[in-house]
Amino acid sequence: MLVNADPNSNLVESRTVIPTLQGTIREGETVWYVSAIYAKPSGESVAKESYLDGWDKTPEIPAWLKEEMAA
Repeated sequence: MLVNADPNSNLVESRTVIPTLQGTIREGETVWYVSAIYAKPSGESVAKESYLDGWDKTPEIPAWLKEEMAA
């Protein structure tokens, strides 16, 4: 779900939303929420055409975290 941020709470965009996860966790149940962040710096040395390149690659959960989740 998206939460509307207060106006002007972002330095770049005046109106933004915050993506959030919402669910119910029952007593005694263990759940894992894993997220990934993709960002690429802007600037003269980074071609604008390459800004979205990272969206084509699905992020992987690191092996150490997979082990922790299985324990």
